[in-house]
Amino acid sequence: MNVLAAGTDLNPTVYMELWVDGVREAGFGSTNTMRTTLNLTPGAHKFVFYAIDAAGIKFSKWGDRDCAITEAAAGWRSRKIRPKHG
Repeated sequence: MNVLAAGTDLNPTVYMELWVDGVREAGFGSTNTMRTTLNLTPGAHKFVFYAIDAAGIKFSKWGDRDCAITEAAAGWRSRKIRPKHG
């Protein structure tokens, strides 16, 4: 499964992580984007994207994905994450 994510905030995003089903699968520093490929079993999985901005504020976005549907689609899946302050 191909994964593409981008983090945006008032301050530049400097680190991003992807967790799937409670396990850290990828981490990228000095960037506001991540692109990776995962080998997942068919079925539903919980994805959580974390981003940290230059001010040290951590924000996240999560969602459930069905791998059978996602793998059948061509190209990269993208998920834009925005800060949730408060």
